[in-house]
Amino acid sequence: MDAQSPWANRNDPQGILVGLVDALGDDARAYSAEALRTLVLNRARPHGIERAKSIVVAVRSFIRFLGVTGQCPSGMEDAIPGFASWQLSSVPRFLAADDVQRVIDSCTGYIFERRDRAVILLLARLALRASEVAQLKFSDIGWSEGGISVCGKGRRQESLPLPQEVGDAILRYVKEGRPSLQAPEVFTTVLAPYHALTRAAVTHIVRAALRRAGIKAPINGAHVLRHYAGLRTIPGE
Repeated sequence: MDAQSPWANRNDPQGILVGLVDALGDDARAYSAEALRTLVLNRARPHGIERAKSIVVAVRSFIRFLGVTGQCPSGMEDAIPGFASWQLSSVPRFLAADDVQRVIDSCTGYIFERRDRAVILLLARLALRASEVAQLKFSDIGWSEGGISVCGKGRRQESLPLPQEVGDAILRYVKEGRPSLQAPEVFTTVLAPYHALTRAAVTHIVRAALRRAGIKAPINGAHVLRHYAGLRTIPGE
């Protein structure tokens, strides 16, 4: 992929895609969701909402093109955050990366730690909703393909990449922390009576982790981590 290719020049009059290649390199197979999110947010931050939206459209279209043509993993365009009209306001509605890591690291030293770490990683790395984590079933995880399937808004089925860190956390929980409950859902209560987690329980897990980490979040619940991850959309959806 060449930043100076005719395709890039013809479809990139404002240099958005050339800037992307300059920042991330010309090997699209090495692009990560985090790198794409960071690039778009940094490029959009100094501008108004309309310019921010044009950046999102350009990068999403380009990454989708690369995925269709086999030059990068398919579905990577879902890593590009979207912006509501108030998204670039002065008060951020998501946590900084260091704070998110503190929340993840707080999941240690207690009986629920393996479950809670896996839950929080799904929220923070894949931008899942609390209900999507609660409803996640073993059949939704494609271990061999390294992917995960979730039922999003409008009952639309979406496929997302499963990062190694998240997969390892889920496996550790299943092997070492999940009770022997014959239920299709991955996440359950840890103490009897055993049953699948609810959306409210997932929110409680996040709130408890925020307290342990000593973080005063702009949104005191699971959505604050989804805002950080921003894989499918960022606030105001």
